[in-house]
Amino acid sequence: GNCGLCPLCKREQESGIHLFVKCRFSIRLWRSVIDKFGLVHMDTSNWHLEDSLMQWWDR
Repeated sequence: GNCGLCPLCKREQESGIHLFVKCRFSIRLWRSVIDKFGLVHMDTSNWHLEDSLMQWWDR
C-alpha cells in the first residue's frame, strides 16, 4: 500500500488539509478554478481550511 500517503502526489501524509489545500495537484486545480472564474482575490497559499469554509458558509 501507500502507507497513508496522499493518493495524488504520493509525497506527503494524507489529510484533509493536504488533500484540499497543500497537495501540488490541488494547488493546480484551485489555480485553474480561480483563473476560470476570475477569483483573483483568492489566495490559496495561506489558506486555513476551517476558517475559509466557515467564511464561505457565512456568506
